[in-house]
Amino acid sequence: MAHYEYARAHPLWETAKNGCSAGQRCDRGHACRSRLDHRPSQARPRHTLGDDAVTQDPVSPRRTSALGAAVVCHSFGMRRSTPSSTAQNVALVRSHLTWLGVLDDRFAEGMLRPRWALLEKGMRWGPARRMGRNRTFAWLAARTHFFDDAVTSALAAGVRQVVVMAAGYDSRAWRLAHAGVRFYEVDHPATQRDKRRRAPAGGPAYVPVEFGRDSLEDALRLAGFRPDEPSVFTIEGVTMYLTEPQVRDLLETVRRLSAPASRLAVNYGLGVEAAATRTSRVGALLARVQFAMSGERITYRPAVAQAEALLRDTGWCPQETRTAPDLVREYVAGTTLPTTDIRPSAFAVNAVVS
Repeated sequence: MAHYEYARAHPLWETAKNGCSAGQRCDRGHACRSRLDHRPSQARPRHTLGDDAVTQDPVSPRRTSALGAAVVCHSFGMRRSTPSSTAQNVALVRSHLTWLGVLDDRFAEGMLRPRWALLEKGMRWGPARRMGRNRTFAWLAARTHFFDDAVTSALAAGVRQVVVMAAGYDSRAWRLAHAGVRFYEVDHPATQRDKRRRAPAGGPAYVPVEFGRDSLEDALRLAGFRPDEPSVFTIEGVTMYLTEPQVRDLLETVRRLSAPASRLAVNYGLGVEAAATRTSRVGALLARVQFAMSGERITYRPAVAQAEALLRDTGWCPQETRTAPDLVREYVAGTTLPTTDIRPSAFAVNAVVS
């Protein structure tokens, strides 16, 4: 897994793995129109990642935004009732980077499920040590620091609401806690149920959102979120799995929830694309094969100018854009992780309400 960040990162991975074919009923009792439409025969339509970011729920005809797609796409190998494995992968990386002294996330290890905890321990010894010291891990370390700084900068400026989109096993609600600051974590209910069993007491307000059924705006308000007060939103590790219309819809939704002086931190591009070495190129190729097998597509790879233009179009004013080489040099220099031969195709942006 060290050479790719989110291989098999799609909730429909189980469908491809089980090999259901069009027009057949699989051994799990599902009527499948294709390998990538794995749904109960009487259930309402499931989410698919097409060019349209809007689906209709027959029970509730409310228009649903790309937030749901973001939450679902964050869940690698995840069925509707199971927690996200992608989020566990990220927690594993952060736990290992903490062991290396590159990050300070003492909560990550405690949130690992047994298999991931065993994998992380195995990366500390023998030949497996190299797995945790590559350029993908360097990018993920730098990315974590970037989002940490985006949140702490907002808090220093007086912002008192933090919304973590597709939060997974994120620990900022504990690590960056401040008196009077409320953290809101938006994610799939199954992942949040598992996280609450493993996370320390206190922490965020959990905001479960299931695509095709729940409204982000309604769910946040119900959790106590105040749209009339400044907030900082983080969208980490999400945009690459959406189409451009879905990214636009997500940014517009977040903008509607943002009072003046609100902030946004968002990243683009995969860690596997941040490395220029031959080993990492092979890893990226393997990751693309895995994605093809799972039915997942990396659908959004904007250039910096394109990403900034879309932010402006959706009511955000980009303040700072940092490419992967810049971030890795700033945050990872002096550690045991590599800082050279990093591709600039991955980058992150800080923006404010325009």
